[in-house]
Amino acid sequence: MSDDKKNYLSTRQFAARYGIGVAKVLKFIAEGSLPAVDVSSPGSSRARWRILPDHEAAWLESRTSSPNPGQTETSTRRRPPVPDYV
Repeated sequence: MSDDKKNYLSTRQFAARYGIGVAKVLKFIAEGSLPAVDVSSPGSSRARWRILPDHEAAWLESRTSSPNPGQTETSTRRRPPVPDYV
């Protein structure tokens, strides 16, 4: 087994690493947001997906939030004054 194959993640390993279900990983692959390689035999009826380290890094980058560059400080909502009914 080459070093490249050791770095591949199965859908189960990927799901365990990120605390999500295998079905969610398969959904990400199907919608194209998570690239993966099918390592099953040609003509096989079931796909055997493997996620490459580069694809994992790109997926993480696409899911990472970043602050809005136009926003300098957090806006706070001011509450209207409460009327005094005495």
